[in-house]
Amino acid sequence: MSFTTTISITAKVDMQDQLEGFVSNKILPGARVTLGDQSHEHTFTQPGEEHRFTVTTELERGQHDVVLEFMDRSGTQGAIEILDLHLDGCPMGPRIYQSQYRPFHSDEILRSHLYLGWPGRWTTVIQSPSHEQHGGVGFG
Repeated sequence: MSFTTTISITAKVDMQDQLEGFVSNKILPGARVTLGDQSHEHTFTQPGEEHRFTVTTELERGQHDVVLEFMDRSGTQGAIEILDLHLDGCPMGPRIYQSQYRPFHSDEILRSHLYLGWPGRWTTVIQSPSHEQHGGVGFG
C-alpha cells in the first residue's frame, strides 16, 4: 500500500564570503529536491533569494530519503542554507538536524549541517506514512 506524502523545503542562497563580502566570481546555484521518484528543481536568480521546494509522491510504508543537491558540481557557486522542512504540512523542528551533508569534492560526511557551503548533497530520512510516528517524522 502506498501513501501520498508531501515535503516542502525552504532554502536560501548565500553569496556572501566572511572575508571578502559579496564574491562576484561566484555563480548563483541551482538545486534539486528529490523524494521517491519525484523532484523539484530551481535555479536561484538573486543573492539572498529564498525558494520553497515542494514534492508530492506516493511512497510505500517505511523510511525514505529526502535529498537536496546542487545541480552543478562546480565549486564556484554560492552556498545554500536550508531554513525549514515540512512533512505533510507539519514542521520538522529540531529533527531537521538529524541529517548528513556530503560535499561533492570530498568523501567527508558532515552531520547536522543546514548550511551547504560547497556543492554537494544533503540527506535526511522521513517515515511514511507520517502519522504513524509521534511528531510526524522517523529516523533510522
